[in-house]
Amino acid sequence: MSFTSARPRARPSARDCAPDAFRALAGRRTGPAGLPHATAVEQGVPVYDAARVEDGPALRDEPARALADGPGIVVFRVPSRTRRSSTGSPPSSTR
Repeated sequence: MSFTSARPRARPSARDCAPDAFRALAGRRTGPAGLPHATAVEQGVPVYDAARVEDGPALRDEPARALADGPGIVVFRVPSRTRRSSTGSPPSSTR
């Protein structure tokens, strides 16, 4: 056995490509229907509240399914630690 046959190729060849299958996969849209634990779906990407990930196995499994069988990307939103004023600017510091 040669070294090259023991390891997979680093990049796919033209034989490995299936443009029609890729087009069908890339054309799928992600919506909130199959993602009950997502706080939002923004531009087809499920968004989860990072503080709730440990709330149970269903909440932990859903992002994994979205990665494997859905859009392939998820966002875990962490609340900002910086308070903002009603204008959207960080508060001014007082000394």
